[in-house]
Amino acid sequence: MPSTRDADGEDRSVLTRAAREGDRLWRYGSEADQVADIYLPHETAPRRRPVVFVHGGFWSPEYDRAHARPLAQALAELGHVVVLMEYRRVPGDPDLTIGDLLLGVSEIADSVPETTGQRPLLVGHSAGGHLVLWLASMSVEADVVALAPVADLASGHEQSLGDGAVEAFLGCSRTSGPVSTRCRSRLSLPPWSSMVHATPGYRWNSAATTRQHTASVSWNCPMWRTSK
Repeated sequence: MPSTRDADGEDRSVLTRAAREGDRLWRYGSEADQVADIYLPHETAPRRRPVVFVHGGFWSPEYDRAHARPLAQALAELGHVVVLMEYRRVPGDPDLTIGDLLLGVSEIADSVPETTGQRPLLVGHSAGGHLVLWLASMSVEADVVALAPVADLASGHEQSLGDGAVEAFLGCSRTSGPVSTRCRSRLSLPPWSSMVHATPGYRWNSAATTRQHTASVSWNCPMWRTSK
């Protein structure tokens, strides 16, 4: 059986695990990617606060929300209403991406009645972690948890993270002269260098290694612990 681990020893099978689609599809805009899967808890499950999840994948159109469905399903089984966001991922147009998420998050309370009257937990993984931190800097009405986020774009840009994922996302180049004003402003987002991944009801093991980056989107990851 072929290994699912990459050159760094990280298990990437989480990116291809099967899970059911949501209980319904919510369209928060007219574009094809302005949608979200809604996962609802069983009527006998304990009621927990709603979770809005923003997937990662280098901000690239190559990766969509499908790989986060197993986690969304598991969270719903625990009693959370889960809104698994999709959003446009167009290289060189970060404003399009953040604009979609701002639109979607702002519409949830009115459009997903199961979340009404509850302050949501906005969770993002990897590039999605960066996006929820960006939303937090814009004072969205949610509590934010960033899982293994790309929290320092300037550092990612300098290191050519993901074979130039930051440059592609922002429309920048490390070799074609000075960084544009727009790119410079994006790179100057607050450089969160350390995350405290915690929220009432769950505890995040901050001793996680870089090899657990992809695994953090899996509910079975040993980094997750439930509190009583």
